[in-house]
Formats: sequence, C-alpha cells, structure tokens
Amino acid sequence: QISIWYGSDTNTRTTDLIVDIVGYTTETAGGPQGPAGPAGPAGADGQDGEDGARGPRGFPGADGADGARGPRGFTGEVGQDGPRGLPGADGADLYERTIVVNSNGTPVQNGTALLTALANSTGTAASPRTVLLEPGVYDVGSTRLDVTSYVSLIGSGERVTRIEGDGAALAAVGTGTNLESLSLVLTPAGSNANVLRVQGDDVIVRNVDISLTNAGVVDGITVGASSDRVLIDGVNVEVDDFALSIGGLTDTVVRNSRCVSSADSAVGMGGTGVSNVTIESSHLETAVTGQPAVRLFSNSPTYTVTITHSTLVARDGGSVQSSSSDAPAHAETFKLFNNFMEVDDNFETLTQDPDTIFLCAQNSRIAASGAAEGGDDVCY
Repeated sequence: QISIWYGSDTNTRTTDLIVDIVGYTTETAGGPQGPAGPAGPAGADGQDGEDGARGPRGFPGADGADGARGPRGFTGEVGQDGPRGLPGADGADLYERTIVVNSNGTPVQNGTALLTALANSTGTAASPRTVLLEPGVYDVGSTRLDVTSYVSLIGSGERVTRIEGDGAALAAVGTGTNLESLSLVLTPAGSNANVLRVQGDDVIVRNVDISLTNAGVVDGITVGASSDRVLIDGVNVEVDDFALSIGGLTDTVVRNSRCVSSADSAVGMGGTGVSNVTIESSHLETAVTGQPAVRLFSNSPTYTVTITHSTLVARDGGSVQSSSSDAPAHAETFKLFNNFMEVDDNFETLTQDPDTIFLCAQNSRIAASGAAEGGDDVCY
C-alpha cells in the first residue's frame, strides 16, 4: 500500500493505489495460491560443527591369520655354567641282582674281585644274577673261573675286557648262563685242557675271543655231554687243538664265528647218544696237514651235522670226515649246503663209516691252483 498526499497541509487526503508490476489490475479478493516454483540451487555448505562425545568401545574382533615367520635372529652368547649338582646315589644301590666289578686295581687284584663277585652270586631260574665287568684286565691265576647256573658274566667288549689265567682250564659255565663281550686268554699249565667248558642247558656264548699265549694241546670251547640248546655266536677261537669240541647228547648251534686250530681239526665231535650240530655263516680252518676241517673222532656217535653258508679251509685233509665205526646204529648224516671250501690239494669228504649219509648242494671249492670246481654229488 502506498499513501499519496495531495492538496494543502490542512486538507490532507489519502488514497490507495495498487501497482501490479507485471501488469495492471484492480484490487480483488485473494485467489488460490499458485504452485510452488522449482527449488533454487543449494547454498554453500556451512562450517563443520564441533565433534560429539566419544561413543562406548565395541566388542573385540576375531583374530586375524598368522603372518609369515620372520628371519631367524642371531645366536645369543653362551651363558655361564650353572652350579655343580649334588652327588648322586651310590651305584651299588641301583642294582638288586647285578654286581659291577671295577678294574681300578692291578690285574691280580681285579681277578680276585671277579672271583669274589662270582662266589657271592647265586642265581635261580626265577631269580637270575649278572656280574658286569668294566674294561680292564682280570688275572685269576690258576683258579678256574666258575660261572654257576643262572649267573651271567658280561664284559664291556672283547677288545677291552680281558680275563687271563694260567691253570689247566680258565672258565666253566652252567645252565642258564650268558657269557658275553669279553676275551679269555689262557697260558696253559699242561695238555688236554680247555679254555672254556660248557656244562649245562640253555647256554649262550656270544662275542667272546678265546686264545692261548703258548702251545699246550688245549681245546678252545668244549661243549660237555648232555648239554642242550647251546648257542655259540660271534665267537673267535684260535687254539692248537679243537677250536670247538662237541660231546654227545648235545644240541649245539654255531653262528657267525671263526674257529681256527693250528694242530687239529677246527671242529671235533664225539660221544654216545644222538646229537645235532648246526654251523652257519662261520669260518672253520685247520692249519695242519692231513686233518679235515670237521671230523667225528668217536667210534660210536650218532650225529646229524649241518653246515651252511660257511668257509672250510684245510690242507690235504678233506672237508669233513666221518667216524671209523661201520655199525649201522651209529650212522652219521652230513648236510653241506652253500659252502665255500678252500684247499691246498685233496679236499674230499672222507667216509670211514659206510653208513654215513652226505647230503650236498651248491657247494664250491678252490684248489691250490686257483681253479674253481663244483658238483652236488661230491659235496664241492
């Protein structure tokens, strides 16, 4: 509304004037409002408001996968030695059925300690005993070393544990005995002796060296009559009589052994009764001319002898020789399989008993000339 004054100051009047900018119109009553025009463009953003208060901490998320292992660090310096511990218990208290014999004395003193330990060891089938020997030399003099039944004598190795003596015999073992890992060295006091005598059942002689310091017509190992289930394994015997002498009524296995005689057969067998002898993977050698490597020396044996995968060495004495008896009740059987026989000249199987049976296969021999021969029907 615009007021216009006209006339004098004392006679002032007013009138109403409506001006339509777009067009001229008279004042009318208000009509309906027209539609809103389109929105104008947005204005510029206002300034950021202040940060709100920090919300509560959320729950931890799941663990991520392990990363790759980093390179190994440098080795740290060696730490200082810790303090010395308290002394341990007496070794004697650690065993109930075993005696340990040390070798910190002279050979004679050690031998006396060994004899004492054996005298104090009494075993049974239900409660056997063991005597352990440290490395060293044990001289028992002329006293025979008697290892009674169910007592085992075990050394620290045949090269480091040595038992020596100068009697008619050095050692004897009984039923249920193990003799292992030592050497027996005899200085014989006379003839017709033996270094080791086995007299009993279920005996094991393993990893034992047997030798003499001088000649004396001495057997290496004598397996006495009626000794059953005897195992001789990994034994080295070098004497001047039978390296192995095996009696009647025995069951003996020789395995992985070296048996050498300088004056007789390597293995001699004889005695009454039925006996079984098996020799496997062994070296049997006689150094004397005219003796076979293996022979039966009794006129009344009944033996079955099996020799396999072994070497027999003789000098014009034959490979094996049966007894001289021709009684049918005393027949022997030799089974020679897969053996190698090295000879100087004659290497036949000597059959003095016509009842002897030879079963041979896959044996070979080499004579002095070096010529190899073979044949199953003549055992070489």
